[in-house]
Amino acid sequence: MTGYREVMELMEQVEQEVKNLPLEDPRLLPALLFKLIEERREMNKLLREINRKLEEIRAHLSIPPEEPKEMLSDVEQRILEIVERKGRVTAEEVARELGYKGRNGASARLNSLYQRGFLKKARAGRKVYYFL
Repeated sequence: MTGYREVMELMEQVEQEVKNLPLEDPRLLPALLFKLIEERREMNKLLREINRKLEEIRAHLSIPPEEPKEMLSDVEQRILEIVERKGRVTAEEVARELGYKGRNGASARLNSLYQRGFLKKARAGRKVYYFL
């Protein structure tokens, strides 16, 4: 592990090199940008190769490709936790747990989770139950 002294010496070396750069030279910025673009191309090439090899491994192991995971808001995550804990819920129950004044907000969030495939729902009389 690098010690404090070595880090300070390295920082001094970098400062000296920066001071020695011909900053007023109009060729410096284009040269730096060119180098940055080259490095980015190399990195993208490496990433493509890694992804190709990963797909080969998945195919060899018969692992299906990963589907991108949809992000959930904090409230949506809390709703899913409530459903998991209770087994099934109504909009009224979720509204009460989240401190909503009415059930419209809870109902909209539950329906959104249902439409996106995170929840299932079933009607029993006038009530709609949501469950995993």
